[in-house]
Amino acid sequence: MQSNKDIKQLLEDLPKKEVYSTIGVYSNEDRRENAVASKDLEAHIKYNLEKRPGRAFFVEGRCINPGYLSKERILELEGEFKRNPRNPLFSKPLYT
Repeated sequence: MQSNKDIKQLLEDLPKKEVYSTIGVYSNEDRRENAVASKDLEAHIKYNLEKRPGRAFFVEGRCINPGYLSKERILELEGEFKRNPRNPLFSKPLYT
C-alpha cells in the first residue's frame, strides 16, 4: 500500500484539474469509473487503496495500485487509457 507521502507526491505530480478520472479494474475485468472533484481526490485515493486493495486502481490513466492484475495487464490497460483518455465529465460507466 502507498504511504500518505506517496499519495501526496502523486497529487503533486498530477496536472491540476477540477475533476479527475479514476478507474478501478477487478481481476475479472469489471470496471468502475468515477469522476472525482479535486477537493475529494485524496480521500478517494486513500479509500480505494485501503478498502479495495485487490482491485487495480488508476488515476488519470496511471496505475497507482496493481491489485491482482499482472504487470503485463497493467501495462496494457495504461496504454489503453492513454490512447483513449476518459473525460470524467462525459464518460459513462462501463457497467450497468
